[in-house]
Amino acid sequence: MKQAAVVAAIFTSLSTTATAATVYDNNDIVIEVGGRAEARFNISKQNKGINNDSNEFKDKSRARLALKGKSAINQQLTAFGKYEAEISDNKDSTVTTRYLYAGLDSQFGAFSYGKQDSAQVMITDG
Repeated sequence: MKQAAVVAAIFTSLSTTATAATVYDNNDIVIEVGGRAEARFNISKQNKGINNDSNEFKDKSRARLALKGKSAINQQLTAFGKYEAEISDNKDSTVTTRYLYAGLDSQFGAFSYGKQDSAQVMITDG
């Protein structure tokens, strides 16, 4: 049990935090690129025998890449959008879309459509 806690603490420190860099910014348009990478794995005797493999190690590493932007349409209306993909190496490298949405922001609130967090997640996310 203690060994598992030590291994978890070491590899938790290897994951990076989400970062974003503004790649384009003028008065009306902002584009940001960001993402993160996580080195994760699963060591378990239950992994033995999968695909005739005698290894107890299972790689669960992943990386996320995001592209986010907004553009002022006029003084009261701004368009925004986000695309975020997750790349993981299970059996073959898979790319999964986590977020893909576009919307409009006004003085009355923001309205968006696409694959994004639910309202409950948006409210409770701190």
